[in-house]
Amino acid sequence: MKVYDGLRCEKEKLDELYRKELNTVLDLHDLLLDHVIPDMVAELGVDERGRQNFVDWAADIPSIFRVLKRHKFVASLALEDIRRIMLGRLSPISRPRTDVAQFLRCLPLSSVDSFGRPIIVIRPKGLQLSSPELPSILNTSMESLRVRLHQLNSKCDVREPPVLQYIALLDMEGVSITSAGRMDVISKFAQQILPAFPGMIAAVFVLNYAWSFSGAWNFAKHVRLLPPRARSRIFFPSREELLDYLPPECLPSDFGGLLPPSSELEDPLRTSLKTADGIGPQCHADADAGPARKSVDTLSDSEAADPEIPMMGVPPSRPAPQHSPYYGYPILHDTPIPTLRHGRRRKRDLLRTLAWLFWARWHIHLVTALAAVVLVAVVRISRRTRFAFSMRAQTSSLTTMLRGLLGTGPGVR
Repeated sequence: MKVYDGLRCEKEKLDELYRKELNTVLDLHDLLLDHVIPDMVAELGVDERGRQNFVDWAADIPSIFRVLKRHKFVASLALEDIRRIMLGRLSPISRPRTDVAQFLRCLPLSSVDSFGRPIIVIRPKGLQLSSPELPSILNTSMESLRVRLHQLNSKCDVREPPVLQYIALLDMEGVSITSAGRMDVISKFAQQILPAFPGMIAAVFVLNYAWSFSGAWNFAKHVRLLPPRARSRIFFPSREELLDYLPPECLPSDFGGLLPPSSELEDPLRTSLKTADGIGPQCHADADAGPARKSVDTLSDSEAADPEIPMMGVPPSRPAPQHSPYYGYPILHDTPIPTLRHGRRRKRDLLRTLAWLFWARWHIHLVTALAAVVLVAVVRISRRTRFAFSMRAQTSSLTTMLRGLLGTGPGVR
């Protein structure tokens, strides 16, 4: 029950956060469709297929929410991250092939946890570490999971918390953490692929693991290689603990459940990907900026009067300017969310802004000090000028007297 209570608490916090920050998510969604994507298409010369690729991602409201959550709902920082994600999507993403089926499977639609989250099975043993296509396989697998969540949420009311995450069963049978190239693959996956798919896993149940993996995990926990939130989502349950959280009716017989082996079950991940090309227009209609915004802003009188219904019209809390990562850079205010004027943070823009702020704060003192310096200089120069003129006059008088004395002869009286 400890696992259940912990995951229930996290799920409730996530749903509450979604309701609270929904306006920020929709503002960023509108900004992507109205400004960012057209600007990127024009700047990079992207063709229609690439533009549609951008639009398909932007229609995924839960993905925008997950990116914002990773950046503590600082829209400007999340926008920069989304631009990087979209640039990475310009490379073609191939559909999963037969070798991916051995690595990643999604259990049938009836197999969900107590909070309605789908369950996936990950078997690292099915990965060919020496394959040059491994990065593409991993990237394709994560994209397939994102598309699957997008399809599950495409017909849901945007005001209600969607399905945001998976429950992962990590089957470590036949896998050694010390295998050649294993740590290199994990490092590349964490650094190059995972940042484009944040927050998609609610919990990881590690099963059939060897003692070496358990020792490596204990070492990682003690030296704090992972943040506390990540450590709290990884579990090493016994068979009884797993069945206590996931009922046997939802699990294949591989893990003590009542379903057939996972290899014999229908994989909705593959089934949905066969029609993934057709979800674009439908999802766009369901997640269009106009209807979505209208459904949030135009609540009925009964909804507005009901205290049990969260008020989405209340603006979410925003970080103070001094805590913004773009504070001091020139931004545009003619969009729902302020965005960088030049699309990136430039040092010369920061220096120019800081110089302007310095002048705005201290210009009176600087002008006063400059006037005082000029006045002192003028006084000193005038004094020196009068002294010079006085000395010149005295010198001229003395010269005249000397000339008079020298001009008078001895016999002259």
